[in-house]
Amino acid sequence: MNINNTIEICRLKKMLQFQLEKRNELDFQIEILKRLINESYEKDLAETQRWLAERNEVQT
Repeated sequence: MNINNTIEICRLKKMLQFQLEKRNELDFQIEILKRLINESYEKDLAETQRWLAERNEVQT
């Protein structure tokens, strides 16, 4: 193996490591967004159910 191949392998390893770090960061951000969406959905659902219950009480 010559020096150029060794340098190229090292460069590729660094690029791969960088991409893996970015992927981990994106996976973390995606997980946060999923949780926020889920919390928002649950909160909106609870608010809608409260509103419907209040509306039903007023009508009866």
